[in-house]
Amino acid sequence: AKAKTDAAVELAGFLKGKPLLTVAASSLSAENFRGGEEVTVLGKVKNVASVPLRGPVLVRITELLNAEVVQSEAVLNEAGALSLTNLPELKVKVLTSAKAGETMIVRGVVDLPGDLYKPARQEKFELTQVLSANPAHDLGLNYNKTPEIKGVFKRYIHFVTVSLKPKFEDIREGYKLTLTPVGEAAALVEVKEGPLDTGAIAIGANKDMRFSYVFKDAAKAKTVTMELAISYAGKVIKKENVTVVPK
Repeated sequence: AKAKTDAAVELAGFLKGKPLLTVAASSLSAENFRGGEEVTVLGKVKNVASVPLRGPVLVRITELLNAEVVQSEAVLNEAGALSLTNLPELKVKVLTSAKAGETMIVRGVVDLPGDLYKPARQEKFELTQVLSANPAHDLGLNYNKTPEIKGVFKRYIHFVTVSLKPKFEDIREGYKLTLTPVGEAAALVEVKEGPLDTGAIAIGANKDMRFSYVFKDAAKAKTVTMELAISYAGKVIKKENVTVVPK
């Protein structure tokens, strides 16, 4: 009983004299967990001592699966007494080749100040996330860069053909495409189609989608820019400019 009492007194004295931290939480945060997306590694430490931390705590990534490092380590220099403190954020990027159903794993360590028995301690963390579909694709654009506005009897209709080919897996939900005049071009050109849905596309298969548009007379000899936006699962994943000078 005396030994337990002495240990308790010793621990109480330690907690009054030095900070004692432990990892309280860790997690992954991203808008989308899929190939090519950046992911934030979050964490919290708890100081159970009645004195604040005034010194470095290093958090670092040691191993990755289906991801690559963006920022692998960071330092926490302060933590309040008897409180939770956010660790500095780390960043990783899901491999561009990662597919739906595969698992991303992030392993790391936090180097902490010591306790009564060790001058320094390490606490490990491991975070996993099942990935969603990877919409990476090859893109081709085909259009006339110097089209004629009209002939003797009619105004010409022009076309932009968009070719999409999934690179890593079937895209069952398909892509959504929009073509929108940019800036002053809104008054110079009329795009005939609204958003176009590709429907499902198998890996390696090519899908062609076509927009049509006509120019107003004021567009002659001006640089006209339209923006092609490609969306997947409600998020724009790529933008490309289509620039023409009508004659």
